Amino acid sequence: MVRIHHGPLSISSNAPLVYHDLIARGRCVQTARRWRYLVQKFEACCGVKDSYDRADVVKFVAELRQEGMKQNSINSRLKALRLLCQIQNWDGGFPRLAMPRVKDSEVNRPVFTVDEVVHIISRAKEVCSERELAFLAAASVYGLRREQDKIDRSIFEVHPFLSAWSGNA
Repeated sequence: MVRIHHGPLSISSNAPLVYHDLIARGRCVQTARRWRYLVQKFEACCGVKDSYDRADVVKFVAELRQEGMKQNSINSRLKALRLLCQIQNWDGGFPRLAMPRVKDSEVNRPVFTVDEVVHIISRAKEVCSERELAFLAAASVYGLRREQDKIDRSIFEVHPFLSAWSGNA
C-alpha cells in the first residue's frame, strides 16, 4: 500500500523530484539532468523549502539578470521551476511575473559562412559516424541548433574544429 504524505517534506533537495518526474514522463536524461541542475541553482538562491512563493521566484530571476542572462534564457529556466511548482503543489500555483517580450532583434542567431559549413562537413566526413553525418546534413539544411543535441558530444571534445558548432567556441 502506498501512503500519500500531505505534510511538509523533509528532504535535502527538491531537485531529484524534478529529475525523476522528467524521466517518468519519458524525457531524455540530458534534459532531466539540466532541469535538476536548474532547481539546485534555484535552491542555492532561495533555500530548500517545501513550497516557494512569488518573492522566491523574483529573487531568482533577479539573480539571473545580474548574471547578464537574456530573457529567452530566463524563460527556459523558469520551465524547471514550473514543474517543481506542479510537483510540490505550491499555494496559488506558479506566480505570474510581468516579463518583457523578447524582440526579434534581440535574438542572437549566429550564422556560419558557406566556407565554414563546407569546412565542417568535409572534416566531419573524416571523423563522424554515418549517423552523425546524417544529423549534420539535416542540420546544415534545417538549422544547427535543432540537431545539435542528437550528436554524441564527445566528438566536440576530440575534434576542436567542431567546437564552434557545439556552442563551446
